[in-house]
Amino acid sequence: MIALIAAAILTLGGLAGLVMRLRLPDDAPPSERALYSAGPLLLWWVAALLVPAPNEPINPIVKGALLLGMQLAILAVALWQSGLLPSYVAYALLIITYTLYASALAAAPASRTTLWALLLLIPAALLAYWLRNSLAELWWSALIFALALGLAFWHAFSWVTAAPTQPSAWLALLGVGLLAITHLGQAAVAFRSWRVDWNKAILPLFGLGHVALVWMLWLLVLPVG
Repeated sequence: MIALIAAAILTLGGLAGLVMRLRLPDDAPPSERALYSAGPLLLWWVAALLVPAPNEPINPIVKGALLLGMQLAILAVALWQSGLLPSYVAYALLIITYTLYASALAAAPASRTTLWALLLLIPAALLAYWLRNSLAELWWSALIFALALGLAFWHAFSWVTAAPTQPSAWLALLGVGLLAITHLGQAAVAFRSWRVDWNKAILPLFGLGHVALVWMLWLLVLPVG
């Protein structure tokens, strides 16, 4: 019970930090931007770390892969916001992150691959067609990134279809879905001159996606999971 309360406090603290990040001026020092961007993720990582061993043990890959992926996500965000290294380093770390998330979701209880997940190929094909002339030499790196994130979404979607009454499955789908929306918006702005100020939405969506994944892990060990 104490761990659950602590996780809730850490979650709220991370959300407060995210609000503070959004209130920073555009000319804030890179170190300050990195602190208020990666700090909330660190608090949520600790909240996930506090998840106790359940009465009926779940596959340890679920928690282990999620924690390791979040560590890489923290590093990616810190590097991206600080400008210490080129942005492609952050995206390379996120490829590993999303591959780990896919592994965690594939190992989740009641997760089963379903043919309904093949429907995800339709929007993926439409997106590839939309961006085909804009990516140029970035095509292959974008494809690898999309495959890693798509695999995580595939397993989350399969989990929901296999166990639609599990709240944890829906939180997994919500979390990965928010991450996907984050990067789809980035792609639309960067490659298709989408006239939307998406930059202010990136960190909130990215952060809320991770909050959903952290509480997916908690619900797996609670009676309602």
